[in-house]
Amino acid sequence: LDVVQIMIQTMESSITKNRFILVGKNCSYQELMTQFATAFNNKHPQKAIAKWKLNLANKIDWFLHTFFRTTRKLSKSTINSLYSKKHYSSKKIESTLNFEFTPFKKTLSRVVGDYKSES
Repeated sequence: LDVVQIMIQTMESSITKNRFILVGKNCSYQELMTQFATAFNNKHPQKAIAKWKLNLANKIDWFLHTFFRTTRKLSKSTINSLYSKKHYSSKKIESTLNFEFTPFKKTLSRVVGDYKSES
């Protein structure tokens, strides 16, 4: 909903020829998966997977895709992003529109509630 609100506000304003990064919270995959597991009342991930194991799984995934035409599930870029820490800032849009993002936990509970109601 935050993205839609920002899109509407920028279209209704005189802002032109600008690019904005929209990120309400920077978090790692581990933190994200832990939050999702908690929201779904599941156990959160306990052990980290070594990068070499994921690279091996990537090679197996490539083999299955190449010879059996299965859909690729694990790319090198996904593996690299799991092990890198990048932080993005949305200060520009926050200051331009005086916008405050919805807290992450509130968004997560809304999304999980929607998912559970559809299931």
